[in-house]
Amino acid sequence: MAGELSWRRVGLAVAGVVAAAGAVAVVATHIDQPDVDSQVRAVTTYVPLLTAPGVPLWTPPPATDLWTPPPATAVWTTPPTPPTTSPPAAVPVGGVLPPDGSVRMRGDSGEEMTVRVVRIANPAPPRDPDNPNAPTIEPELGHRLVTVDIGIENTGGVPFLDDLEKYTWLVDRAGRTYPHDILMTRARQLHVASRLDPESWNGRTIVFDVQGSVELTRFRLSLHPNSARQTQDWRLG
Repeated sequence: MAGELSWRRVGLAVAGVVAAAGAVAVVATHIDQPDVDSQVRAVTTYVPLLTAPGVPLWTPPPATDLWTPPPATAVWTTPPTPPTTSPPAAVPVGGVLPPDGSVRMRGDSGEEMTVRVVRIANPAPPRDPDNPNAPTIEPELGHRLVTVDIGIENTGGVPFLDDLEKYTWLVDRAGRTYPHDILMTRARQLHVASRLDPESWNGRTIVFDVQGSVELTRFRLSLHPNSARQTQDWRLG
């Protein structure tokens, strides 16, 4: 009888312990469970705050401008060189030649030459652009300078003096002639007149001092004045 009571007491103790453990587990489980209602209330409270007037909404920052290379610098290139053109072939004396025309001329003593107009400056500067050491020449008041550069080639067998500027004039539209200025022409020459041997050539500069209002049309050169066969005209432009 006494042993049966002892076993009954042990069973009750075990049952009590099991019950106590179950209660503890229930309490622990209840404690660990999240308060769903409180979370729902927090969310429902926070969402209206986000959408309430005056509450700034977060917006992403503007995209940073991407780096772009600077425009390519233009590269300077040398312009194409225009093709060179040969001067017109020399022609016999007669008519009026273009400004760069060439003519074959014969002197009184058998001289043979080709004469070509190289450059015309109308008006011309007081200083020689090809010779900075040359003296400055000034036209008279109300006048202008005109210069004509010629090339002379001895195409015959007889030497001659290359001072072909001594019989030269400018001609205006009315046919009036204006002789070259001797002193100015002498001052503008690179060298004095010299002997021109066969197959050689030289250049001369001829200076005119004319009224500023004169309308010039032609340049005239003669080996023998008053001889049409030895006189040639060129247009000024």
